[in-house]
Amino acid sequence: MNHLEFEKNGRRYSLTGNVITVFLENGVKVRQLFFRDPKTAREAFLSVA
Repeated sequence: MNHLEFEKNGRRYSLTGNVITVFLENGVKVRQLFFRDPKTAREAFLSVA
C-alpha cells in the first residue's frame, strides 16, 4: 500500500490507500476522507498538493 504525505498551511496531509487524513500542527486528526477507488483518492490528494 502506498503512503504519501506533505505539509501545507500548518496541516499535514496523509494518503494511505483510499483514505486521505488531515492533521493539525499538534498532530490532532481533524478529517478523514474515504474514497471507493485508490486512484481517485490519489488524484484528489495530488490536486491539493
